[in-house]
Formats: sequence, C-alpha cells, structure tokens
Amino acid sequence: MSLAALTSTTPRILLISPPSADPRLTQRIRNHLRQAFGAGNVMTYDPDLDEDSARDPLELLRHDFQSYNIALVLVDQRWPRAAWLDDPEHPVHEDIAQVMKIPTVEVIPLLVMPASLPPAQALPADLQALSALPSFSMRPDTHFEADMNSLISSLSGQRRLGIRGLLCGAIFALSVATFGLLALVALLLGPLW
Repeated sequence: MSLAALTSTTPRILLISPPSADPRLTQRIRNHLRQAFGAGNVMTYDPDLDEDSARDPLELLRHDFQSYNIALVLVDQRWPRAAWLDDPEHPVHEDIAQVMKIPTVEVIPLLVMPASLPPAQALPADLQALSALPSFSMRPDTHFEADMNSLISSLSGQRRLGIRGLLCGAIFALSVATFGLLALVALLLGPLW
C-alpha cells in the first residue's frame, strides 16, 4: 500500500478503462466515485466521458500520474483477448504500465464479474505484476450499488487495511488471545501456586 493512499484523507483516483469496457458501466463507476470523492478527485481519460476532453486528457494524464494515489484498472471479460494488451504503444497499455511504475500510486484491478485477471505468464512483461495485485470484484447487475458502496468505503479508508494493516491486526489479535489465555491459566492455577 502506498504512503499517499494511507495518509490522504480524500483519495485522488485515476480510472483506467480500456476500449473493450462498456462505456455505460465506466460512466456509472466514474459518477459514483465523483459523487463520493468530488469531481476533481476522480479522472478518466475517455473523451466520451470526460467533460474536459478538449484539453486532451490523455496528454494531461501522462504528465500528471504523480498527482493520483489510486489507479483503478477496469478489467472485463474481453480484457484478456483485447488487441491493445499486446501493443505496448497503445495508450491504455502504455498508461497502465506507466502508472504501475510509480511507487506512490496504488494500482487496483477492478474486476467486473465474471472477469478475472489472466495469470502473469499470459500478460505482457510490463503488465505481469497486475496479476499479483489485490483486486476488487464488482457485479454490474443488481449488486452494483452494494459493490460500489463497498469499494467507496474501502477507498475512503473506512475499511482500508491493506497487507500492513492485516498483519498488524493479526498480531494484535494474537497478542490479545495470548494475554487472555495467560490470564485464564493464571486465574485457574493461581490458587495452586
């Protein structure tokens, strides 16, 4: 988990939506994220979705990846067979590869069910790390609202633990359990000593 993602109160989110993604779904996701975090904190580069498309959002994003602390990479069923995936010069491929190199940006594959990420060996070398990243699954049907609320809650830090948080939580729980067990043993054996 990136330091920026841990310390920022309002995340700055980059939504990367490949050409194969359903534009209506991308727009729904983007609108929910903008409603939760503010329009200025959520960016997509699809000219059909972005009001500022006259400023060439692709160029803006390529020079401004550092200003985001979360990149959501939308993955649908068509993703593994998409032609852009094997073209390192395609803007989507290029942007995903570039954002993955920035240590302050947490990249989260957003799996539109029933999609799954291909195994690392099925991805181009510069995108193979995607398969090892923790992902978030969402169902675009009747569960969309619940899944979006869960995603927004996670991104806003309400339930955002990450690996470090999970380890700290597990260590704390183990410490409490050990202390409780020792206290019980002391209570039971106390009169015998």
